Amino acid sequence: DAGQVPVSVTESVMARVGRLSPQAFRILRILSVVPERVDRNEVAAMALSSESELAECERLGLLEIGERTLSFRHGLIRRAVEDSLTTSESIAIHREFLERLPPDSDPVRLVHHARGARDVERLIEAAPLAARAAAAVASHREASAHYRSLEPYLDRVSANEKGKILLEWARIEFYLADAKAIEIVDRAVDLYREPTLQLELARALTLAVVINEAHGRTQDAERQALEAIAILRTFGPSSDLAATLSRYADLLVHQGEGVSADGAVDEAIAMGIETGNELAQIRALNVKGMLALVRGRPGGLDLIEQSRGRAEAGGFRFEQVMALRGAAYIAQEINDVELQGDFSSRARDTAIRYELPLLESEANAVHADSLMRKGNMAAAEDLATESLGSHVNADLHFMRVLGIVRIRSGRSGGQEYLGRAWLLAEESTEIDYLQHVATSL
Repeated sequence: DAGQVPVSVTESVMARVGRLSPQAFRILRILSVVPERVDRNEVAAMALSSESELAECERLGLLEIGERTLSFRHGLIRRAVEDSLTTSESIAIHREFLERLPPDSDPVRLVHHARGARDVERLIEAAPLAARAAAAVASHREASAHYRSLEPYLDRVSANEKGKILLEWARIEFYLADAKAIEIVDRAVDLYREPTLQLELARALTLAVVINEAHGRTQDAERQALEAIAILRTFGPSSDLAATLSRYADLLVHQGEGVSADGAVDEAIAMGIETGNELAQIRALNVKGMLALVRGRPGGLDLIEQSRGRAEAGGFRFEQVMALRGAAYIAQEINDVELQGDFSSRARDTAIRYELPLLESEANAVHADSLMRKGNMAAAEDLATESLGSHVNADLHFMRVLGIVRIRSGRSGGQEYLGRAWLLAEESTEIDYLQHVATSL
């Protein structure tokens, strides 16, 4: 439906439209503002047309009339008719739909008509619902678009609702590997810095930990984790504290602080069991499995697989991919190339299925390394080149692969790539990143 309707199409469509009766012409113009199929009961309830008028539109090849729904025969036909509306006519039609549609209608429809009617209040009501519905089915780009449409009007919602929206929006941008997530979660943190909102502040800080770590801001992440834990300990054992401890344990592992991570992960599991926080347990099991693998202890893969299986059973898509990606990283650490390739490809495919570009990028980084280690230099270089720029943390791995491939093939530019990878690793301050690049220099 994107792009301009060709003039020839517009002329052909409008020639057919000109043959319609005034009543059929009216219904066609009204329906033109609805991009998807329309329920026939909705058309009947709105008293938009009679069966004869719909049949007239169908005979001229403008509408397709099904048993339960109707739609334009082609998107270009609909757009040609819609483009013939004046601005005031379009606004009036959208307003009519808004007035007639019941409050429990599809929020995406309500958002569409609110935008068309320029009704900010209805947009503020419907957009969060549409975003949440999209996020529930892993349509994260659609969810992001709904949240972004709200941005100019956030000061018009209550502080409580604004904070909720900001946290949901930050999480979506984080899934999409967009650095905008940092600024959004910071706004939520600032909003909750009130004496009466300490629990909400701790939750916002916990999300900020994950977002900042993913963008190489580990010092900020550690500071936020410690602040959140300190706040939550004043409330005693809780589901929120279990969640924050599991996040903190993951951060410590990537900083090379395994001993400190042991305490955090064990407490997260125990408190997760006590409070019934399944998600905290899943995250902590993944970290515990990674620690076991790094130390060469048995059972590490079993723990990660347990984490992945529980995540899949519980519908926790992000944690499901995290477990696969974590196993791929550890396989890379212990030089098990076959396992590395298997887990990284599974992580990538699952991330694509759940529309998680952040984890897709990280999985591609590990997979490119596995291809290089197997001697498939051309495929490794192609994947690293295609993926470079997808996410800052993954970029240093792609640069490392490109540097090594170029050096081994006797081409120029290899040391430059490795140098840039080292600079990114230094900025991240994560010890495992520094070690990977250091071994290549």
